[in-house]
Amino acid sequence: MLMSIIFKQFLPLQSKNSPELDAQEIIPHSCILIECPHSFTSLEQRNIYASQIALALSLELIPLLAPEGSIADLSLYASYIWPLQESSFHFNQNANRLSSFLVQMNIQFTRSHNSLIGLFTSGTTGKPKLIWHTLQNYIHSAQRSAKLLNLETHSKVLSALPCYHNGGFLNLVRFDLFPHELNICSHKELQDQWDQITPDIIIGVPTQLQQALSSKIIKEGQTFYCGGAALNEQLWQKALDQNVEVIGTYGLTESCGAILFKQSPTDLYSPMQAVKVSSNSNNQLCFESNSNALAYQQEKNLHFYKTPLETADLIEIDSQGRIQIKGRSDQIIICSGENIDPLEISHCAQTYLSEHKILSQIQVLPLKDEVKGQIPILIVNGINSWTDQKREAFIQYLREKISPLKRPRFILDYSTPEKGIKLTSEDITHVFSNPELKKWKV
Repeated sequence: MLMSIIFKQFLPLQSKNSPELDAQEIIPHSCILIECPHSFTSLEQRNIYASQIALALSLELIPLLAPEGSIADLSLYASYIWPLQESSFHFNQNANRLSSFLVQMNIQFTRSHNSLIGLFTSGTTGKPKLIWHTLQNYIHSAQRSAKLLNLETHSKVLSALPCYHNGGFLNLVRFDLFPHELNICSHKELQDQWDQITPDIIIGVPTQLQQALSSKIIKEGQTFYCGGAALNEQLWQKALDQNVEVIGTYGLTESCGAILFKQSPTDLYSPMQAVKVSSNSNNQLCFESNSNALAYQQEKNLHFYKTPLETADLIEIDSQGRIQIKGRSDQIIICSGENIDPLEISHCAQTYLSEHKILSQIQVLPLKDEVKGQIPILIVNGINSWTDQKREAFIQYLREKISPLKRPRFILDYSTPEKGIKLTSEDITHVFSNPELKKWKV
């Protein structure tokens, strides 16, 4: 059975005779928490999982995709999103292999939203939430990503993304609409599968690209597709030197996949097909597409997204509509009562690097300080390899251009294959405590 037969029948149908419903009409929905294995060893196993989702939709249930685990683990997983009493859900064992928790909820969705999917995410703030998408959202996202990947029926695709993950579920929908050879494995099996089946396209994370380049299993002409914001330029360039195409993307669970892409480490991002990107008065990234999430839920609170959807990412858009991500608006540093915008420091540093034709990624992060509350730290990828004279000239420039209250207190060189240079304030606290890490005082 093709998965297109499974999924396509549940797309919302618009009827001219259907009465308009109030968007705030409260309609009770039953949600079912579906366990998802990380990997599939056969087409049959993959189709069983797809059938579980399709069966839930046919029964007018909303499937919530969650990692495979014990009943106790699933109960805990669900409790991240809303308070549950033990009597709030009951275990369902269906002859068609649909077996999981059912949760009755009163949600302000109209009857036109008859193909909802729920995905869990920690979000950029670290607060767990449940993102509500329609199946049609994923159809649109699959269409634009398939075009970017140049998918053909003979294409071999290997992915290590779990299917309860936003990108992992998108793999299934894209396979549904654009039939090709899709292999889904766990991250532990990726290198073996990569070597055995020789895929055309690999969908993964930077760590896996790093491992593949080191072990020589990646072949000339293969394409690696992953989140570009986490890729450092050195790793990307190493892949290009081996004639491996890398497609970097930027996206959110709220965008149901990628909304921006680039195909070179030095390029700026471009919007993907059917995505409209803008910036507000605070230079924050806003986007509008036919795959924007409908709403998100935290505990008992349901929040509908506005259009266009605003993010915390700070951007610049050039005259050709290309986008540079500059930082985040929610990372203001408060040092001795002084508000420091990380963008001010990064802009100054980037100006110097550009003027001296130095190719490097930079990031400004707050480090907790017992006396001052926070101090700004500047990460410059590759500064370890600079000469002392080159490094001192850069430090002197920062001292001259940034006031003593606002200038970064230390510069360090740090990146990981997993996150590139996109670290968090929690990451920098751990990194900075390493006594072997080189630090330069500004």
